[in-house]
Amino acid sequence: MALAELSNIPDPADHDAFRQCMDSIVRTGDTASLADLMRRAAALFAGLDGHPAVSAAPEAFAATLTAAGATTHLPALSALAWRAGQLWAEPASVDDDRRAGFVGCLPEYAHHPRVAAASSALRRAGIPLAVFLHDWHYCYGEHGAQGVYLAPNGERTVEASWFIDGRDNERSLRRPRLDRVREARNAALTRVRDVLSTAGWNAYTKASTNTQSRRVLSIVASLPL
Repeated sequence: MALAELSNIPDPADHDAFRQCMDSIVRTGDTASLADLMRRAAALFAGLDGHPAVSAAPEAFAATLTAAGATTHLPALSALAWRAGQLWAEPASVDDDRRAGFVGCLPEYAHHPRVAAASSALRRAGIPLAVFLHDWHYCYGEHGAQGVYLAPNGERTVEASWFIDGRDNERSLRRPRLDRVREARNAALTRVRDVLSTAGWNAYTKASTNTQSRRVLSIVASLPL
């Protein structure tokens, strides 16, 4: 990954420590060590991200480090470390290693220009990007994916859905939990739409027509020509 001159960084020691953390993540295979290194790398990256003197990191890498900063679940943190190590060694990587997690989208979409642009806008606005483990279809509950998931819908459009406890739907839910989840998802997706609209996207709400109360399914957004 391209690096800026250390003399241009507000705290060169932090930049050097970050590089050392990432190099160690690439080299180590110990799960506990990976988690500790990832916590340290995420904390350092938070102070470096966005500084004009630092060469822009691919959004997939930045999203992974940002998500790691808010992750406490050890398996998820280790999985993010595997993914960050892949992207540190090969920024354009789409390798779907079973040990690696992914953030905000499937690995094959991570470098899609519109997905990356939407991810960056949402991440910088503080919207949490969902963290997925390899077998994410079977990970529900408090350690399931929480946050926004992005998928391309053509060349210029993305669709954003919202995961709560590993699901982006209401399947198997019963009242009163169904009502609470619906309300939370509606509010979260409305905020996603507002952030993207403010960032210059044309954003629209996709809602169900089969429910008595309002149910937002996703946000469809595209950048103007």
